[in-house]
Amino acid sequence: MHFGGLAETDPGRRYWSSCMTVERGTIAEFDEHRGVGLIEGSEGRRLFFHCTGIADGSRSIAVGAEVAFQVVASHQGQWEATSVTKLAD
Repeated sequence: MHFGGLAETDPGRRYWSSCMTVERGTIAEFDEHRGVGLIEGSEGRRLFFHCTGIADGSRSIAVGAEVAFQVVASHQGQWEATSVTKLAD
């Protein structure tokens, strides 16, 4: 059962997915062969993203595209972008 983003199934762990904020930025780099890239956020920080994090499922996005995204902790403990969505031109 969920209560405002908090999962009750494991009291020792809390999931705050409904509290994630959406940020905006620009695709700074994207290596289509490797499927990885960098987004430069509005505050100047650069975040890694993987092609599976592109929300429309296309697995490709143009450098320079304006995007919205969420920031999550990766399995390696570093911050990365996910739910990358291209904004309208």
